[in-house]
Amino acid sequence: MLGSNMSGANGFDGVAAAGRFFATRSPSVQALQLAGVIAAGLLIRVAFIQSAGYADDLTIFRDWFRSIAVLPPSQVYAQTPGLNYPPMCVLLYEVEALVLRAFVSGTPGNHVLNVAIKLPPVLVDGLGAALVYRLARRFAGHGWALLGAAFIALNPAIIYDSAQWGQNDSIPTVLALFAIGQLLFGSTIAAWLSITAAIFFKPPVLVLVPLMLAHPLLSTGDRRRSLILQTCAGAAGAAAIAVTLAVTFFPHPNVVGALLTFAHQFVAFSNAFPFTSLNAFNLWAFFQPFFATDRVKILALSLHAWSDLLFMATAGCIYWRYLKSRDATALLEASALVLLAFFVILTEMHERYLYYAAFFCAPLVFKPAYRWAASILSLTLLLNMEYSLTFMYLDDAKVTAINRFDFAPWFTRLCSAANVGVLIRLLAPFVSGAQPAGAARRRHAAGVVAGNRVTILRGDEPV
Repeated sequence: MLGSNMSGANGFDGVAAAGRFFATRSPSVQALQLAGVIAAGLLIRVAFIQSAGYADDLTIFRDWFRSIAVLPPSQVYAQTPGLNYPPMCVLLYEVEALVLRAFVSGTPGNHVLNVAIKLPPVLVDGLGAALVYRLARRFAGHGWALLGAAFIALNPAIIYDSAQWGQNDSIPTVLALFAIGQLLFGSTIAAWLSITAAIFFKPPVLVLVPLMLAHPLLSTGDRRRSLILQTCAGAAGAAAIAVTLAVTFFPHPNVVGALLTFAHQFVAFSNAFPFTSLNAFNLWAFFQPFFATDRVKILALSLHAWSDLLFMATAGCIYWRYLKSRDATALLEASALVLLAFFVILTEMHERYLYYAAFFCAPLVFKPAYRWAASILSLTLLLNMEYSLTFMYLDDAKVTAINRFDFAPWFTRLCSAANVGVLIRLLAPFVSGAQPAGAARRRHAAGVVAGNRVTILRGDEPV
């Protein structure tokens, strides 16, 4: 009462003002709010852009950058030691090298190269926040969409990956999310070009391709025929990109030979570490220490093969359910689920590959289950990256006082159980087609803030 009387006496109600601010229908104010969230995220990242992160990784990236900058594309993979990233990453460094030559005289130092390595993923973080807003806005109000954008722009785990560690996971993730968004907005060819660029940057997003192939089948009649033709055109564009990259980076007397070399290298990029888990808090980390071999056989099949079969069965259920679904958000949900299953179920998994699933949950924050999932996955991702960097420092120092390969077993198993639990919690209702309890009854409710009628989203699905 005292607070109410004081606010009335002073003529200012802070709660009412905040309500009016976030409930505004003014496009210019909404754009300003979004720009403010993105700008705040970028400023936080700039503060970390010269941080050491994992020094060994940054040293490797700088060595790659210097090599790529001086070698012709046809010799990059043959003459750059340890280069195991796909060609789109190499192309990014090529473009940045051209920019540096134009603006930096002499040989750039480590500080300049750190900026060159970290700046693209940092900027793409901002684009990703805007993209998440756009996708969420298709299904929900401004407030929920702004929350999704803030989840990307201000998320410590997302910031840690690009600005602290120096990784570029945001680039293929945003490209893949853009591809899914383009399907939703009807630009099928653009979607295929975008997903191709994402795959040739980092391969995990390849698991989204079956969803894109299935997308035209959800339509009927002339619309289905049109989408199938557009899908074929997009696939042709993807093939053209693959051929261009193959003949550019893996020269051969004929195109087929270049493609085969490219395919061999691409598979090698993805199968370099024959372990159940490389510090990833996933299903396999729950049962045994990290860096255990995945070549151990059970019933004549290796753990690697069992994980592949289990993932294919899980992904198959997701793809099948998507084909049966008529929910407008099913494509986004299926994408987030298959990326989470990829991380949780497969062996030979890196800690940062949870990033993709956490990012794809952001456009779905208006759904309570995905809001909780986004929060939990972000926390476990942040802890997983910090754990991994701690392990790398211990391993570099060859510490023997503790078991550096499993120095916090209860902690890692708890986080692994959390990730597995999130997958089960999201997967079960999606595959069964069940709706959250009470979702059919809950709808928008009207509220009054300082005399202005506003709409408050109370259910899982906006009307």
